[in-house]
Amino acid sequence: MVMLWYLGEWFAKRFTGWFVAFVGIMSIPKLILIAMFKLNPQSDMYSYSVLAGSRANGDLWSWMYHVGVLDLDNIFPHVLHIADFYNILFRISVNSNTVVQYFNVMISALTTFLVLGLAARFFGRRAGMFAALVFFLQPSWYLYTTLIGIEPVWLFCQLAGISLILRLFKYGNFKDWRLWGDIFLIIVVLFFAENIQPLSVVLFIAFFCFIWFRFHEGRREHLAIGVTGTISYKPRFVELWLPKIAIVLIIGACFTLRQIQPQIDRFYFGVPIASNNVGEAYTLAVGTNPKTHGVYSDALINRIELFNHINGKSEGQKFIYFNSVFKKQIKDNLNYHHVHRDWDKFVYSKYESLMKPAYAFTEFSENTRSNDKQKQLIPRQIVDTATNLMTAPVVALLLLVVIGLLSQLFSKKENSKTAKDRNGILLTETIMLGFFILFFGVEVQGRYQISFYIPWIFIGSLGMRTLMGIIGHPSILDEHDRR
Repeated sequence: MVMLWYLGEWFAKRFTGWFVAFVGIMSIPKLILIAMFKLNPQSDMYSYSVLAGSRANGDLWSWMYHVGVLDLDNIFPHVLHIADFYNILFRISVNSNTVVQYFNVMISALTTFLVLGLAARFFGRRAGMFAALVFFLQPSWYLYTTLIGIEPVWLFCQLAGISLILRLFKYGNFKDWRLWGDIFLIIVVLFFAENIQPLSVVLFIAFFCFIWFRFHEGRREHLAIGVTGTISYKPRFVELWLPKIAIVLIIGACFTLRQIQPQIDRFYFGVPIASNNVGEAYTLAVGTNPKTHGVYSDALINRIELFNHINGKSEGQKFIYFNSVFKKQIKDNLNYHHVHRDWDKFVYSKYESLMKPAYAFTEFSENTRSNDKQKQLIPRQIVDTATNLMTAPVVALLLLVVIGLLSQLFSKKENSKTAKDRNGILLTETIMLGFFILFFGVEVQGRYQISFYIPWIFIGSLGMRTLMGIIGHPSILDEHDRR
């Protein structure tokens, strides 16, 4: 981490083009990995690949539904959304999973630049460079972005949403057409993020809290001189309430779209789509399951698969049955935890599954092996080495997160820099806490820890800035360097 800090410091003092070139050069090994290891998608990635490829070949969604290709995907519409997005990529290029792999490499590089800009905006340019380097070079993330998971796109949407939210503070009245353009873009970005990753509801809450409770930074705000001659910031009424009203409109629009999402999907895809409460009941049924510790349940899926293949049952009857099975499973899970009083052990084992640092190595090996037996051919030494390489940076980053949070307990001089630090912490800590609470109930997988990357890296960059200042390397940048 110290080496990355000094590397970031070197880039911070130079033209940003040097950093862009560095990211481009360091992306080349990803392209080599893509060329060396042929993709053989499994599980969710298999669904994305098959559905997107079939649609790109001209097959209609209705045809795929009638021949059974969709299977249970109409109760998990985010799978259809992801496949349709990949289908668009295939149509404008070639029908190959490699297109998505290259696209993920590109989008992860663009996301790195967003990390740089946003972290620098809150914590200064050096901290921003450090955050961008940690994000880009994090081993698990670096490897995972060579696959066809949707997470790189989702993180890009998350950061794009933050960037657009920050733009709301620069407008002075509601008559500015650019304000309404930004509001529209925010709705599009958040709605798209929700469609490909249902966990995005956390972002709505975080953005709302950030705008309503942020610290004023002095931008576009009046200077008022008090009786004692002290200069203070006093925002105009419209500048104070415009972002708050805007975020209420944005969340209201997203919530409305969320409620009518099944109707939109039924019209667009032309197939029966379950209501939102069916998918929500499923993820809670799996997420509270004591037998699987909140991870994917084969038994539950097999049970509804049997009913799904019974001839003569309408989709409405199937959805009602699925929902009843999920709700009963939730009730049984809660009763089990209540009787055995094992919530502490359950939550610990669940988060242990969620936070496995070697998730990327597991995903990579499973999605690039040519057959099931090949998994056994990976030497144990390689598995152990990969696990250690991917665990150490995460542990170091979490220590920096702790330092970053503790740094806010000490009093500081009230100025715009302090306000920016606090606003960065407010936003990212709310996102982190939101995901932490959400994962108490919903299904978890190792790759879902990607949800924490942005708050971890942002707060960790502040922690590193604080640590370097403590050990005798002041990193509070000059005013020109802050911007």
